[in-house]
Amino acid sequence: MAAANYQSSKETTNFARICRLVIDVIPDLFRDLLIARLASTGLTYVLTNQKGQVFPLLNRQQKKILYPQGGLFQGSVKDLDTSLLYILLRNLGNIPPHQNGWGKVPGIADRSLSANIDRLREQRNEAYAHAPNASLSDGEFQARWDIIRQSVEEIQNSELNTGRFVVAVDTTFTMRMDPSTEKNFITLIAQIEGKMAGMSVKQEAMQTGMAGMSVKQDAMQTDMAGMSVKQDAMQTDMAGMSVKQDAMQTDMAGMSVKQDAMQTDMAGMSVKQDAMQTDMAGMSVKQDAMQTDMADLQGRDPKLSALIETTTARIMNEKEYKYTPTKSFSDARKKLMKNRVVVIKGNSGDGKTSIALELLRLLCHDVEDGQQRLQPLELHDIKDLDLVAPMSQLVIYLDDIFGKNVVCKQDVEEWEKRVESVIESKLCGNEHAEGNFLIITIRSGIFNSLNKSCLEKVFIEQNTVVLNINAKEKLGLLRLYKPKDNFVSWKESEEKEIVKCAPDIGFPQCCRLFRDSPALQTERVNFFKRPFHFLKSSLSKLEDGKCYGLMYLFLKGGKVMEDDLDSHNENIDQNVLKAAFEVDVVEVTPTTELVHNRSMGRKIEFVKKSLDSLLGWLVKKEPNDKQRVCYQFNHDSIEETLALLYGEKTPIGYIQNCPCKFLSYVTTSKTTPNKVVISSDNQYNVLYKRLLREFESVYSSKRKSDRFYSKYHSITSLDVWTDFQFLQGFIRWLSDKNVDKNLCNEIKLALLNGACSSGSEECVSFLLSEGVKPEKETMLCVVEGGRVNILYKVEGIILQSLYKDKCETVEGHVVHRNCVFAQDICQLVNERGQTVLHYSCYQGHMEVCKYLCESYPALTTAVTNNGATVLHSSCYQGHMEVCKYLCESYPALTTAVDNNGKTVLHHSCYQGHMEVCKYLCESYPALTTAVDNNGETVLHYSCHQGHMEVCKYLCESYPALTTAVDMYGKTVLHSSCWWGHMEVCKYLCESYPALTTAVDIYGKTVLHSSCWWGHMEVCKYLCESYPALTTAVDNDGKTVLHYSCSEGHMEVCKYLCESYPALTTAVDNDGKTVLHYSCSEGHMEVCKYLCESYPALTTAVDNDGKTVLHHSCSEGHMEVCKYLCESYPALTTAVDNNGITVLHSSCIRGHMEVCKYLCESYPALTTAVDNNGTTHTDIYKPPCVPGNNYHVTLFYRHYLQL
Repeated sequence: MAAANYQSSKETTNFARICRLVIDVIPDLFRDLLIARLASTGLTYVLTNQKGQVFPLLNRQQKKILYPQGGLFQGSVKDLDTSLLYILLRNLGNIPPHQNGWGKVPGIADRSLSANIDRLREQRNEAYAHAPNASLSDGEFQARWDIIRQSVEEIQNSELNTGRFVVAVDTTFTMRMDPSTEKNFITLIAQIEGKMAGMSVKQEAMQTGMAGMSVKQDAMQTDMAGMSVKQDAMQTDMAGMSVKQDAMQTDMAGMSVKQDAMQTDMAGMSVKQDAMQTDMAGMSVKQDAMQTDMADLQGRDPKLSALIETTTARIMNEKEYKYTPTKSFSDARKKLMKNRVVVIKGNSGDGKTSIALELLRLLCHDVEDGQQRLQPLELHDIKDLDLVAPMSQLVIYLDDIFGKNVVCKQDVEEWEKRVESVIESKLCGNEHAEGNFLIITIRSGIFNSLNKSCLEKVFIEQNTVVLNINAKEKLGLLRLYKPKDNFVSWKESEEKEIVKCAPDIGFPQCCRLFRDSPALQTERVNFFKRPFHFLKSSLSKLEDGKCYGLMYLFLKGGKVMEDDLDSHNENIDQNVLKAAFEVDVVEVTPTTELVHNRSMGRKIEFVKKSLDSLLGWLVKKEPNDKQRVCYQFNHDSIEETLALLYGEKTPIGYIQNCPCKFLSYVTTSKTTPNKVVISSDNQYNVLYKRLLREFESVYSSKRKSDRFYSKYHSITSLDVWTDFQFLQGFIRWLSDKNVDKNLCNEIKLALLNGACSSGSEECVSFLLSEGVKPEKETMLCVVEGGRVNILYKVEGIILQSLYKDKCETVEGHVVHRNCVFAQDICQLVNERGQTVLHYSCYQGHMEVCKYLCESYPALTTAVTNNGATVLHSSCYQGHMEVCKYLCESYPALTTAVDNNGKTVLHHSCYQGHMEVCKYLCESYPALTTAVDNNGETVLHYSCHQGHMEVCKYLCESYPALTTAVDMYGKTVLHSSCWWGHMEVCKYLCESYPALTTAVDIYGKTVLHSSCWWGHMEVCKYLCESYPALTTAVDNDGKTVLHYSCSEGHMEVCKYLCESYPALTTAVDNDGKTVLHYSCSEGHMEVCKYLCESYPALTTAVDNDGKTVLHHSCSEGHMEVCKYLCESYPALTTAVDNNGITVLHSSCIRGHMEVCKYLCESYPALTTAVDNNGTTHTDIYKPPCVPGNNYHVTLFYRHYLQL
């Protein structure tokens, strides 16, 4: 039995194959990689030169190999094992650490060089060095094999000029693992072949004997067959007589059947004649239709006929792809059917063409019975409109009219010649029954560049649909275009982040690009947040020089005031303007007009014109805090893409001119994607100068430091400082410059703190060797970096400096300086009261955390300004290892609550950390019943944030939590609906239906909560699943529509009005309608919709007799006020039960703008008095009501004097 445990099997062979890779292939790969990454001087030179850095990292045996006693290393890389190779690559290979840091498991999506090296090291340790037995299942083997092969391939392709390592991996996958077994198989097969040859001879002899026997059997069979024939003849004669009798009987029965059949046939002929008559009538109709079509074709130009066929084929091809209708599509369809023309305006990739083709398909193919079938016609030349006859039942389609990138002036001229005929003859028909339709798509940039004369008649607001996309449509497109092969489905959190952060520009196209490109799929959410691939393609189309306007906006930090672009402005920064026009970040066509515009006197005008033409696409224009109109990029990713294009074109120009924040895109690593890579000495020197300039600027400013982040953080956190050689070069360059000594010392200290924060041990060691003295605050930076080795070094140097003066007097007592340092460490907190231990627990640095706890135990009881312990910090971030260590080492922490009464379990549930949550629940069950100061349970917190897994676990494990309410009577379902978490909401409703009828202390239902915050998906689900909720009112008599209107949620408001019209007439306990609420809060869009859709609301008054205009004036909403006055002038004379006018209302609250507008527009109001005879001047005897009343009073008195 014992021997059986050591038998070879498929699983042991799997293990052997992995061993071959980690012992043979991976070390050879590391050796070649080390040679490629080392300087040309060779390994021996580098080991000698960098001994101070390498030697402390080695064990005794490794030191003997690399640094033999009394001599230099004389071997080669072939003498080094995997462990040594890993140490050298990590410390001498000039390879930046991956996102999680050297020696840690890299993220799945991280495909950097260091990440792949750590993956191979991890596979060596797990599958070989630390393997529990010499066996691997097929599944585990395949998973490990795939990781190794991909990592080897990526290292080989990016770093080495060879293909041998991937070949070696593939060969190992199929090779026979034991050659001696193969030799035995060959010998055995030869023996079997010899035996089979002998058997063949015997078979031939047996075959001959059996052939003789067969001849004899044939003769006997012939004799017996003769006897059988005679017997068959006799039987046949007897059977014949019987057959004749049966035949006679059958003939007589057949005559009766034939008579019945003839009668049936006669009836059938009558039916067929009727059917033939019907068919003839149908054929006549078809002939008439064909005759009509033939007549149309005979009169139609052959070119148009060909274009119609081509367009039809294109529509049918597009039909194969699923289309998701959007609000923009619905609007386009309505306008097309109403006006017979629609202009679809949008940006590249927004889906203009998709909407147009879907409209063509609906009008020309998917028509219902009895409707007119039209023919589609896509024209590529505006002149071809001349070939179109009126009333020819066509849907004409012009895609990207006037050009894609630059306005085609010839097309514009041809259009202007024909616009009259298009409107008056091409589109009109007999009561629109036979007229043509026109669909036009146009790019926003082209539209913005057109003169007003060109936009008349067709390109008007009533015909135009501006493409935009809402959150729900974004989510629908994301799911529609989800990759099908080898793609891990989106998590709900990922979907929400994409919908929230991805730019609207070209979102449909980005979804298609993501679906079709496996390379982009590895980026997942990051691709949508920063769709560089798509945006680079879009920016490359700015051939007419608009990129100069974008460059000016970029160089000005992404914000330019409109009035600063006045050509007569003397404060224009000419250096920035010159730099903007110096480099073509995309290919530009140098037309005569562009050359003229680039002249010095017209540059600023051209910038403004360019930015205006890009509005709604790459640029937006909004008022800033001081109400000055400001140009900005439409999305951060556009600005970042422009930065990358600029850096690729001229790295030196980029370094000299880019805004400070974009220096973060500069790197020395050639493998880092989407960065501006520098490599030459000249580029390094230019960056040294720019960095010194930035240090000097901050040094001379009054900028303050956070206790965790110095005022130099934006500079010292740049990627280039992680490159040891760059840092070394900068320090030497700085030493040669005549820089103020205090500034120089401050720069070096800032760089030391930055290196500690990034965890770069090599850089820290270098700066310390240069004599840079760490301060107490440096410890905060060390904790952020999380490298315990750096902590030892920095702490040791600080303590060493303290030992020079070992004692000091504190309040009359002699205290050891070491104790003073411990006190300083404990008192070292940031503005939020977080200690170094709080921060290490927040970051999840286990080694640092443990060292701080043991070295400075007072830190374990410290709390922040909000009362949070270090355990709160680790649980909030979900660091299981740190959490468990703190719980077991310091059990008192598990019962601590912060100033809001939140336990550590509240924190972990709020963030959705399932592993930590489950551990705390099972280890400390008392936490599951704890509530915060507002009475909220841990289940409330998980439902707040929509963490489905945690929510479900708590519900099923601790069912009492599902019925708990907070101090305001809110259930967990109220919480999930309040925040719009659809998945959690649906689960709670279906699992615990009693929650759907619960109300809080204010009488609000769960539907009130969802409508208040405008969560359309949740709102619709609750309305359709639980219709009784739609009629519920709260304690103040407010319906769900009151709540949505008060917050201005247009989509929810419209849905409720159209689905439940009775809500539109409801009033609360004060008699206020839904329009009163929207006007009180100044929601213009909702207000306008309600007024136009339900005009009776405009005359409604509340219990105090106040109109909707009273409410808008009382709150000072100028836009709503003006709209109501101009649309419903009768409101301006209305008074409430106390005789108060709308002017009284605005004056009472001191709204100067509304007051002034009413006085100047409706002067009769200025003399009105209320029921008490009070005038507006009586109201404004200051001080009466706080606010702007005094200024309003002065205005009134001035007005009355006039």
